[in-house]
Amino acid sequence: MNARHLKHFLLLAETLHFGRTAKKLKISQPTLTFVIKNLELEFGGPLFIRSTKRTQLTERGMLMLNPVRRVVDALEDALLTSASLTSGETGILTIAFPSGAAHHLLPQVLPQFASKYPNVNLQLQESTSSETVDLLDAGSIDIGIIHYPIVSNRPYFPIPGEEDELVAVFPKGHPLATKEQIKLVDLAGYPFVGFEKSQAMSLEAVISFACQQAGFTPRVVQQARQIDTIINLVHSGVGVALVPKACAETYKHVIAVQPLVESSRVLHIGLATIFDENNEKATVKNFLKIIGVEEI
Repeated sequence: MNARHLKHFLLLAETLHFGRTAKKLKISQPTLTFVIKNLELEFGGPLFIRSTKRTQLTERGMLMLNPVRRVVDALEDALLTSASLTSGETGILTIAFPSGAAHHLLPQVLPQFASKYPNVNLQLQESTSSETVDLLDAGSIDIGIIHYPIVSNRPYFPIPGEEDELVAVFPKGHPLATKEQIKLVDLAGYPFVGFEKSQAMSLEAVISFACQQAGFTPRVVQQARQIDTIINLVHSGVGVALVPKACAETYKHVIAVQPLVESSRVLHIGLATIFDENNEKATVKNFLKIIGVEEI
């Protein structure tokens, strides 16, 4: 018994004519008769009464109609679901991202993805780049969005259009806030709000290296895991900080933002994606195409 044979039964029950049913199915009449006889053996009794004048459903045949329809409908639903999963039209996609991605990237790509794949259940999780790498290694997410350069052996793929640079941020009224041009070394005498090294290794490493190149070690008085928290601490007057420009621009109404002379040389950063290249989920491939990464 299979779905195709059950459909043969349903069509014959509708037409009540072996010849017309066989023609619609594009099979021979003896083949249809053989299929029905096999079904009758499996169902334990005759489904049709066939005479020279007409074909009728037996009581068993009439009682089997609704159960068979439900089975066929369920099988067709299962096939449609499977096809949707194969194409990435439906399914679950888990993505971890840093707070910096929420300022520019995600507001652009999430509506596009949701519009094109409305039946995909997107599960988003904010995390630092270091946490994202751990989540991917543990198999807890499908895609990670991170800041690069990254302190990890895992390969990453830069997201087109998401290149950025670190800029200096100050409380409003800070002496450096109105200078026409500043260098990293100009920050040397001020308290810093920095990233927790264990949670934001990439950004912390870029900042440490850039400051060393400028000839000083930042005097860090407070650390935070997320960029937004650092900006809020700066706004509160705790210290100065270096943060991605895309994030800083969002807060220009409450903090002062200044580019640095060295930005293009040592303060270049960006957003990248990491994923398991053995992950064959179509939802992963579809999302990567949306953000312009087609490496798999």
